[in-house]
Amino acid sequence: MLKTRLRQLCDQIQKEGRCPGNTVLFAAQDGCPDLFRELSALANSPGGGVLLFGMELPEEGKPVLCGVYDGEDLKEKLGWQCAEMAPTLYPLYTKATVDGKAVLAAEIPEIDKRYKPCYHQAVGRTHGAFKWVDGRSQRMTEAEIHNYEAYENRARDELRVCEQAQWEDIHQENVETYIRRLVGLNRLQADMDREQMLRMEGLQTGGKPTLAAVLLFGYDPQSFYPQFSIMASLYSQGEARECRRINGTLDMLCEQALQFVRKSLLAAGTAGGREQLEHFTDAIREALLNALIHRDYSKYAEDKPVYLWIFDEYIQVCSPGGFFGAPDAQWPPKGLRSLRNPKIMDILETLGALPQENSGLQYMGKMMEKAGLASPEIKAVDDWFSVIFQLPARKYEDPAEEQLAEMSDMERQVWDYCSQPRTLAELAARFSWKSPYYMRTKLLMEMIDKEMLEVVDLHGKQKVHYQAI
Repeated sequence: MLKTRLRQLCDQIQKEGRCPGNTVLFAAQDGCPDLFRELSALANSPGGGVLLFGMELPEEGKPVLCGVYDGEDLKEKLGWQCAEMAPTLYPLYTKATVDGKAVLAAEIPEIDKRYKPCYHQAVGRTHGAFKWVDGRSQRMTEAEIHNYEAYENRARDELRVCEQAQWEDIHQENVETYIRRLVGLNRLQADMDREQMLRMEGLQTGGKPTLAAVLLFGYDPQSFYPQFSIMASLYSQGEARECRRINGTLDMLCEQALQFVRKSLLAAGTAGGREQLEHFTDAIREALLNALIHRDYSKYAEDKPVYLWIFDEYIQVCSPGGFFGAPDAQWPPKGLRSLRNPKIMDILETLGALPQENSGLQYMGKMMEKAGLASPEIKAVDDWFSVIFQLPARKYEDPAEEQLAEMSDMERQVWDYCSQPRTLAELAARFSWKSPYYMRTKLLMEMIDKEMLEVVDLHGKQKVHYQAI
């Protein structure tokens, strides 16, 4: 920092009566205070921060310029504290004289995310790692620390073994469909040993199913992980009108949650025209998929579900775990980035459940733009990640007769066949679909969006059933 800039910063603080950005004031007239919390918090924050010595901020009134006792001694003692941090910090010092008083600025750079969190070695990573929140230091949670460690060590929480489950708890038919798909794509050899196939695909370790296998192919994933679900709530005028827990495999969770959104919008009369509604629900679907695929599945988040809140003016999707390896969502990176659960995403892509290209935050923004609505708002608070969508304002008129008249031949055949609840396998056999998961995404989900079909939960059955409305 130039001396001129330091003087300008002091003048700005005195005039405005507050500290801009990540700037912390210390009187430092009697010595160097303990700054381990502040050093950790600023080094872990986007852009780092500044420790400004020689000014104090009283509880009431404006900041006061008081000067430091000895600039060189202060630098030496602050350097000792920086040497006790992991990794070691190297501040950039600037000394200047303002109104006859000596001031010292120590700029603390943000450390590379590969080495986060920065912490005080004397108390350890769990108790010595802090972040900067609303002008003060705040201790990081174990989940936040694990997020950085998982990125640094490339931890794969979705591949950890589910100790309570047995391989018999996995839907074998669906696993076989996935294996056949891999063989058809020449990713696996048909004559390979079955256990080798399952191990290579991250579905089994030592004869036990992995978390990915339970979440994607389990009969009832929530029997092992009750909170790996979606808590959907509908609010009207500030009061909860409907709350429901959505269970099932990841693809079932997304389908049922999207159906909950669609019905809520139409019942409240807040949906726009057909084209606008389709683009809007596409954006919501992408947010739900991202929340389920990229959420934190570590042991620190086993008690945290994904939340879906529908309010009068907006919809919010909230999932545990922030941007993987990134400190803040205010600057979402463009292009490719590290994935928290790549195997889960790979399996869903192989099954055709993720047909969109260039998906993610950019895709949500594009769909909201096509719907004539503002881009979704992104928030990362503590170890939670939220996407907020503005709701359409125009009322949507869609009589049942008009829906039937606009059905395509295939939609009419599927609608007629689903007069009784049908599984995806029954539909695939009836209409000779070579890629059932792709047809589910391209046809069945669109029919659900148009309220031609609905997902029904038949007690005692372990499969998704589709029924005509």
